[in-house]
Amino acid sequence: MMISNSKQSIQIEAKVMGLLGGQYLSIMVKVNLPNGSTVRQLLKNLLDGGHIDKTVFGAVKRLKPPISVLINGENIGEGAHKTELHDGDTVSIFTPIAGG
Repeated sequence: MMISNSKQSIQIEAKVMGLLGGQYLSIMVKVNLPNGSTVRQLLKNLLDGGHIDKTVFGAVKRLKPPISVLINGENIGEGAHKTELHDGDTVSIFTPIAGG
């Protein structure tokens, strides 16, 4: 009998901050996702879990500037929604905030 040590799920810390979909958000939540999940699947999980609403989901689902996506502090840039996540990753999705 073969025993697999691979995890079936991963835990991600998600941070969604800034003015998104006409709302100012500051959300930090830990979510469990299937192994091999992407940033887009994380966003869908946040929507399904009630952490963000459809307006915010619509604003961020394309993940284009001015929205920035960082994984473990590294800016992912183009194609962020296709980036595969790994257990323990911290994903930060935000818009620039100016002040003075």
